[in-house]
Amino acid sequence: MHGRLGRRMALWMGQDGFDYAFQADCQRMRNATIAAYAEMADYDPARDISVEY
Repeated sequence: MHGRLGRRMALWMGQDGFDYAFQADCQRMRNATIAAYAEMADYDPARDISVEY
């Protein structure tokens, strides 16, 4: 199914949309990010995922 797609997926969270301290629920966002990474990894274990800082 994924044979024609590239093997690498690079994720960059450069534009989070929050400019001020305490403007967002960081713990909720962190948990949602971890859950999303786990879902991506489970969907296609052969794909390489990198997180850019």
